[in-house]
Amino acid sequence: MGTLQNHGEFGQHRTASYDPILAQKLKNVNSAIFLSNCLYHHTVDKLNSDDWLQRTMREVCTETGLNRWKQEGAIKRLKNAGLVETKLAGMPSTRYFKINFQLLEQNYF
Repeated sequence: MGTLQNHGEFGQHRTASYDPILAQKLKNVNSAIFLSNCLYHHTVDKLNSDDWLQRTMREVCTETGLNRWKQEGAIKRLKNAGLVETKLAGMPSTRYFKINFQLLEQNYF
């Protein structure tokens, strides 16, 4: 029986991290993963709290493992909770997200 070390690239890829408490409060792991990914990129891209964040479906899938349907469900929940706004712009259409940081801080942290 081999050890984990002998399984090539397994475990060497980036991982998607999220706050499990956020998942509990949102009552949905996929929403917490999606929002955590947006928060991460918001910080990395050095955006202001009122800036729109661009995230393609492919980028999110590659970084989190959330397929199209899981992303759409997560986005719908986050929009219904008032935590994100969305818009499409450009040709081809690109997805943009704006995080409601005030609501997030007041109700989820």
